[in-house]
Amino acid sequence: MVLNVPKYVDQNGNVTYENIKTDLSTRNFERNYGFYYSIDPENNNSYGLKFKAEYRQNISGIENKNGINLGINYVKKLNTNCKFLWMKNPKCFDENGKFKFE
Repeated sequence: MVLNVPKYVDQNGNVTYENIKTDLSTRNFERNYGFYYSIDPENNNSYGLKFKAEYRQNISGIENKNGINLGINYVKKLNTNCKFLWMKNPKCFDENGKFKFE
């Protein structure tokens, strides 16, 4: 990769640039082995769950730099457009006060 970056500005406002050359290739490739599982929400009132377990080998191309990532994500939709605290949107409820979108 070659970058053309400003090096300095003289007193007349002229900018002098410098080319910087960098080799971005790597000999060690990162490898990821993982397990992913998710439960998607069925409707606006249900929850979702995502789980991730991943083994990373040669992280960022650095040889023998290995690690494990674990992640759990709980998803619950905050449905404030129909009800927030004590306030209710009448468009979301029928005449009996039952929620329409279940």
